Amino acid sequence: MKYWLFLAVVLIVAPAVHAQQKLLSYTPCNGDNYPTPPGTQKAAYQWFDDNRKSVNLGDSGRDQVHIGFSIDVEGNITKAKVFSPLTPEADREALRLIKNMPKWQWKKPLAPIQDCMVIIPVRLGTVQNARQ
Repeated sequence: MKYWLFLAVVLIVAPAVHAQQKLLSYTPCNGDNYPTPPGTQKAAYQWFDDNRKSVNLGDSGRDQVHIGFSIDVEGNITKAKVFSPLTPEADREALRLIKNMPKWQWKKPLAPIQDCMVIIPVRLGTVQNARQ
């Protein structure tokens, strides 16, 4: 059974991820110099909570959209794309949040860096502080 599950992942999931990466022409972030959201990761998710609007999440039972984007050498977010769509309204809101985030910071700002890909979940579930 484990063999078939492994085979399914290799034959179905891996090519899909590779195709998405090729389509978006991203270079994955790796090594010891990588971008981070402004402040802490917790602060970034708090920023999402403080700035998101209420949207229709549909019937799937999910409340997050995975967004892939590139961080350029100056920390700007570029090439944002939806990796796991939810509803058109939720996808637009997740992209809006990502595109309006403050600049990201590189771990080693003076080291040679290149644009690289980041994929993060954007939670759009109902919260008390979501703006209408």
